[in-house]
Amino acid sequence: MSFDDEMDHDAYSEDDGSEATSSGEEEMDANEDDAINDGMDEFTQRAYGPKPGELDRKVLEVDELHEEMTGIISEVQAVIPVNVGTARILLTQFLWNKEKLMEATFGGWMRPCGLLELLEAIFGDKGLLLISSGSCSQIQCIGTGCKVLIEEEQALKYLGSGPATQKFKKLTLNVFVEANRRIKWCPAPGCGKVIKVAAAGPRQILCSCNHLWCFCCGESWHRPVDCRVLRNWLKRSSSDSETNTWKRVHTRDCPKCHTAIEKNGGCNHMTCRSAACKYEFCWVCMGDWKQHMASYSCNKFEDATVIEANNIREMAKRALERYLHYYDRYLNHQQSLRLEERLNKVVREKMDDMQKGGASWIEVRFFLKGIEALTEARRTLMYTYPFAYYLKPDNETRIFEDNQTDLEMATEALSELLEAQWGGQDVTELKHKVLDKSSYVDKRRLVLLKHCEEGMERDAWKYTE
Repeated sequence: MSFDDEMDHDAYSEDDGSEATSSGEEEMDANEDDAINDGMDEFTQRAYGPKPGELDRKVLEVDELHEEMTGIISEVQAVIPVNVGTARILLTQFLWNKEKLMEATFGGWMRPCGLLELLEAIFGDKGLLLISSGSCSQIQCIGTGCKVLIEEEQALKYLGSGPATQKFKKLTLNVFVEANRRIKWCPAPGCGKVIKVAAAGPRQILCSCNHLWCFCCGESWHRPVDCRVLRNWLKRSSSDSETNTWKRVHTRDCPKCHTAIEKNGGCNHMTCRSAACKYEFCWVCMGDWKQHMASYSCNKFEDATVIEANNIREMAKRALERYLHYYDRYLNHQQSLRLEERLNKVVREKMDDMQKGGASWIEVRFFLKGIEALTEARRTLMYTYPFAYYLKPDNETRIFEDNQTDLEMATEALSELLEAQWGGQDVTELKHKVLDKSSYVDKRRLVLLKHCEEGMERDAWKYTE
């Protein structure tokens, strides 16, 4: 069965590559997975898919991409009696849609003009300029009135060896990829892999390079915000000063003693390092941390003063303050996500130490589930702020903010637990704590995402722009 057939098959599945385990270990793993995934419903599978490693996608190397192209060319040649180069040109003209190509009537459009001996002249400055600008998919014969397009093999012959040849080959691949809605380059810097999916549209993609991204827009995976809203957000946020952004994310003054504090972990529960202060506060809203225990609400933007604004300057100032409220929290979770990559390494080192102390891999693997739950929650929270920024205030928005609050609280509790010193703690007790908090974080994340998706289906979300 071919990959495309597998994609369309109701029973499609993808081997996760995991090694076989004993029945006892499988039962223990299943119990831990239940603790994490309890609450996963049909909505989650339908709207957000299975875990990224199980998505209906195939990672292709460049050589495999050439094989895809060769296969389509062969199918065309089986129907239309042309050589490989001509078949490739025809497919390019029809955006690699072989069905449309085979239905078309070519007539005189395919007739050569007899001036191919002048091809070499094309690959002077003009030809190389076309290649350097990425416009090499349709290099045309220079004969007066001739519309014959140059075959790839002929182009390579006159280009010879060198950087231009490699760029030409890459650009011909780009033409194929850009023409196919189900194939895209992985956007991660230096990756070079190609992703093929069963059907185009918004979906999360996990490449073999571990980059998680949206197949529709090419940005990092960004649920619950849709591609259009995210594009507007990124366009606006790109104008922010890099220096001011760094300062805003990394350093703030203690609200009590005003000592400068740099954040070096993902947890937002901060304690002033000043020996005379030791004030505990929230990094996000700078409020007393004790106030967060009962009613954590720093994710909500208090908009009451807008009503009192009576001039354009005040309204403009308030609009900027509102934007910065959401932007700061977006950046904070983005930074926490990066810092918790470091936490992942620290946790793995601690797991190794615990195994050296006599604990088994099965006994300590729950830490990885905690890290996974924390990472997914941070990513979701990060993109809730662009989503919230563009929402008009109504009952649906208030429900969303309550769900956001619950997820914020659960995420901070899990982050604080994973960043804590574990020395001397009973492994079984620690395991229960991590799994319980991880399970709750996942549940709150799914509740938030489900509410967002249902709102989209009901057209309940009203945007400001």
